[in-house]
Amino acid sequence: MRKFCSLLMIMMLFSLAAGCKEKTETKEAARKAGPSEKTIVTVNGAPITLGDVNFRLRQSHHGAKLSPEVKKQAVDEMVTQELLYQEGLRLGLDKDPKYREMVMDMRRRMEAVQRAEMARRVFNSEIAARVTITADDAKKYYEKNAGKIRTELHLEQIRFRDETAASKALERIKGGLSFEDLAREKYPKVKGAGRAPWDLGFMRWNQMPVEWLDEVYSLEKGQVSGIVRGEKTGIRIFKLLDSRENPEADFESMRSSITNRMRDEKIREAYDKYIEGLRGKATIEKGEGWALLKK
Repeated sequence: MRKFCSLLMIMMLFSLAAGCKEKTETKEAARKAGPSEKTIVTVNGAPITLGDVNFRLRQSHHGAKLSPEVKKQAVDEMVTQELLYQEGLRLGLDKDPKYREMVMDMRRRMEAVQRAEMARRVFNSEIAARVTITADDAKKYYEKNAGKIRTELHLEQIRFRDETAASKALERIKGGLSFEDLAREKYPKVKGAGRAPWDLGFMRWNQMPVEWLDEVYSLEKGQVSGIVRGEKTGIRIFKLLDSRENPEADFESMRSSITNRMRDEKIREAYDKYIEGLRGKATIEKGEGWALLKK
């Protein structure tokens, strides 16, 4: 039964994919696209293509080399499912609200995958691929930031689920609560010897996310930071315990890290500018459902 349900779900995905494709091109044009769109069999006029079969086999056999008998069996199963699908339509089972909701969720999921993949391709080709960092760029960056790059920081940190919690914690610290006592509240189950989980130890410049740098390198020994926000690192508050020089952090040793960091920074800047340009040319209007977001 489990196998049947899994196969049925796969078949539904095939149907959804075909529906989206028909929005932009006819079935006849799709068949001319290449061998994968050649029809293997039709069931009451509904085509099952080589691409459909290969997709089904990849899902169930994970790319293993298969015999013709296995492939024919897969086609036979797909024919059976198509017959059942068509019978369900004849019986009106597609009008069931739960079925329609499930199909809509699957369609949204597939459209989300399509948007994410296209966004990735635009990002790579139109933004990331256009960013270059020269050796001279890296050298100038090192000379400007050598003080930070050659300094390791011994940091403690507390992470918060949202800014409200971080703001309340910061107010308690300003009111006299020690950073360590607050950290113990956050991690109450920690006992015994060894470094506390909020103690990050000494960290090098290239070990820290870019979002941390300005804040943590502005701290004096024993000082607690403000709220530090990072898209991937979340919301945190830091305390600087100590700092020390790293004499090995010369330009040649750090060149690769500097180049990567500069590239990341430039890509982020280029991305923001690109999105701003797209938004500036777009017509974005609030629909009737906008007010529902507030409920």
